[in-house]
Amino acid sequence: MKQHKKLLFSLLFLSLYAGTLVFAVPPLTQYTPGETLDPSCAPGDTNCSVLITSGGAGTLDDVTTAGNTTSNSITVGNLTVSGNGTTVPAPTNASATIIYDPEGDDGYQYYNDGYTITYRIYAYQDIGGDIIYSSSYTEVSVTDNGNSDSNYGIQLSWDPAPNADGYRMLMQDLSYNGYNFDAGYDTTSTTVLDDACNNVCFNGGADADVTPTTSYSNTNIINGGLTLSGPVSITNGTLDVNGDAIISGSSRYLNFGTTSGVSGYGFRDNAGTLEWKNNAGSWSAFGGSSGWGLTGNAGTDPSTNFIGTTDDQDVVIKRNNLELMRFLDDKRILVGESAGVDALNYTESIFFGRNAGKNSTNSEYSIFFGSSAGQNSNTGYASVFIGYGAGSKVSTTTWATFIGGFAGYDATNASNSNLIGYNAGLNTTNASYSNLFGTNVGKIFIGNNIGSIS
Repeated sequence: MKQHKKLLFSLLFLSLYAGTLVFAVPPLTQYTPGETLDPSCAPGDTNCSVLITSGGAGTLDDVTTAGNTTSNSITVGNLTVSGNGTTVPAPTNASATIIYDPEGDDGYQYYNDGYTITYRIYAYQDIGGDIIYSSSYTEVSVTDNGNSDSNYGIQLSWDPAPNADGYRMLMQDLSYNGYNFDAGYDTTSTTVLDDACNNVCFNGGADADVTPTTSYSNTNIINGGLTLSGPVSITNGTLDVNGDAIISGSSRYLNFGTTSGVSGYGFRDNAGTLEWKNNAGSWSAFGGSSGWGLTGNAGTDPSTNFIGTTDDQDVVIKRNNLELMRFLDDKRILVGESAGVDALNYTESIFFGRNAGKNSTNSEYSIFFGSSAGQNSNTGYASVFIGYGAGSKVSTTTWATFIGGFAGYDATNASNSNLIGYNAGLNTTNASYSNLFGTNVGKIFIGNNIGSIS
């Protein structure tokens, strides 16, 4: 009975004590980086884990490589390669101290004769064997005391430049060796004892070349597979693919500029058809059946296939980059060098031949056929000019026909006339309503109805 009472009392005590305890419960949301974890969280408890935010720089989902990555495959959601290339700052706080050697037992070989020596110190980085120098330098000078009885060395030091692999020193000692920053010495240390070629020796030529390079294009090399499930952005850098590059998925674009996808420009795979697009242009397929080939096309349909434009622009044909033919929006056709050039009022006219109809005026619905045919003609409305120089320089010749070399050349008032033959109606005046047929017929004739047949 006593044992039962003890047990009952113990249970009662524990129940009262338990009422004062607070048991840890998992948090309502996942922890974020930097928060202190609740030690009461047990593995597997809801939200007892750390939430790693994807995307931004410095987060754990970043893939960063400064050299070669040799894994078989890297798979990421988004890969961004950015940066301004490699730059190297110059070292700072350079100092130079002369160390005299009156006993001559330290091996210093500078003669103490009042010389001034100046040093320029560049920092550099070694990028795969390419040496990238800082664009600026630190400079320090020193002058000996002129006591010729004591040789000396020069102790140099400077503060290191961040990320520098080494330093190139250039010397100027115009009165000693005659160097003018055209002798150099390389070191990986930030302290150098210049003892005038006992141990440290400045050399010319390539050792003095420090062509300032402010940037160097970074190259990220991936030896293996690279799988991307999101857009790839390369800013001020280079992606060097030494092997095959495969773009897969439902959206397969290689864009340039700042806009991706169909709204951008570049190249794309459109269901197996490779297409291209210029900035502010439209997507078009490369060659193949969608364009006119250099060796001809087969399977064309004249109801849908044509040579020309679908917008309101002229069609131009050239040879050796010289225009030979042009189809214009006002139904004019120009064939030949300078054909129809500077012509005025030329609706639905045809200009065929070098300088044909050039500088003509009021020449609507006319035909100019032949070199210089109708050139400089005036008021050649609804007229025909056929032959070399035919109707050239004529004036007031509406509804007229000029056929033959120089037919109607320089004629005036030849409206409603037919001048046919070499030089027919040449230089005639007031020849309207006339018919002149044959070589030199009506040449320099004056009057109306000349040679007409009633």
